[in-house]
Amino acid sequence: MRDTSSVDRVLTILQYLARHPGEHGVRALSAALELSPSTVDRLLKSLLQAGFVRQSEATSRYSIGVQAVQLGLAALGTFDLTAIAPSYLQALVAETGESAFLAVLDDGQVVYLLKQEGQYAIRTTAILGSRRPAHCTALGKSFLATMPLLEAKSLLERKGMSAMTAHTITDLNRLWEELAQVRLRGYAVDREEVEEGLMCLGAPIRNHLGQTIAAISLAGPVGRVLPCEEQYGRRVAATAQEISLALGYVPRLATDLALTSP
Repeated sequence: MRDTSSVDRVLTILQYLARHPGEHGVRALSAALELSPSTVDRLLKSLLQAGFVRQSEATSRYSIGVQAVQLGLAALGTFDLTAIAPSYLQALVAETGESAFLAVLDDGQVVYLLKQEGQYAIRTTAILGSRRPAHCTALGKSFLATMPLLEAKSLLERKGMSAMTAHTITDLNRLWEELAQVRLRGYAVDREEVEEGLMCLGAPIRNHLGQTIAAISLAGPVGRVLPCEEQYGRRVAATAQEISLALGYVPRLATDLALTSP
């Protein structure tokens, strides 16, 4: 049986790779995690053999592996969300032609869990397991708009509101106004706030207690989505509602967790 320190180091490496999408070299990981290069190299090779990390043939750098992603999805499967949502996402994609995503909020960041490819190919860095800030994504705004005020403030203070593009909302008062609009119309909008040329529409998924446990979004080039913003936004909101109802959400009995204006 391995000693606890080795287990801790393995978990530290996996957590870092999960929270920092992309490829990482041994020396970069060693510096970031304050571990010796020889230790990182040894542990990565063990993780590679087990499928928890993968290594690029071109760069020899490492990234999170399929086995690690599958473990995360298996844990989330206890909520039945990943079993219920796919058919609804497929219907949304069939109707709009655009790609759809499902995500949860973890440590103040949006984490992508499911993707249903649309009829049209889109270029996006949003891959399964990757993370995005909450303040500038339609998914994240769906969470923020349904959080208690103090919780939302705490999250934004802790994570900050850095600019991803020239369109990112970085002013807190402006974001509060944006979140008020999310609650009013039932869906959130990201107009090129994360990636230039990409637009997303999102809505929250609630459980039987009325708590937002996930969110879905529809993504596509701004030139295609913008002319259909209201139509697609209402469809995204309706799809999120359908998934919520399948999870036991009852609107008239659910606890109201809407964020009040500051």
